[in-house]
Amino acid sequence: MSLLDPTKEQLEQILSMPDDGPLAFINMLKFSSNGGAESFRQYAEKFMELMAPKGVKSLFQVDAVMTLVGEEQWDEVAIVHYPCISTWRDMVQSEEYQQISDLRADAVLDARLVIVRQSGEESAQ
Repeated sequence: MSLLDPTKEQLEQILSMPDDGPLAFINMLKFSSNGGAESFRQYAEKFMELMAPKGVKSLFQVDAVMTLVGEEQWDEVAIVHYPCISTWRDMVQSEEYQQISDLRADAVLDARLVIVRQSGEESAQ
């Protein structure tokens, strides 16, 4: 089953999340076979040009070797830090992001996106 975008319910949930600190988005990506990896590189470069001034950082971007648990096979895993959820919300609603989002859509055949937050005392630092 291929997934590229959040469901309506997931979108409603993320749009209503409190703006209470940094988050990371774990991206598991499967690229299309017709130049998807290169298209995604172009998207990632433009994405960082747009978002780095807003405090967004690429923490980790690596080739996936294999899936040990589960059926899906991924080409790449990336972790992206956002200073707060409103940074993400503002991004997806911006005209600038809409201009580059087609690069991602053309590049990615399947994806999973997990939002994580550091817990405990370490998150207060």
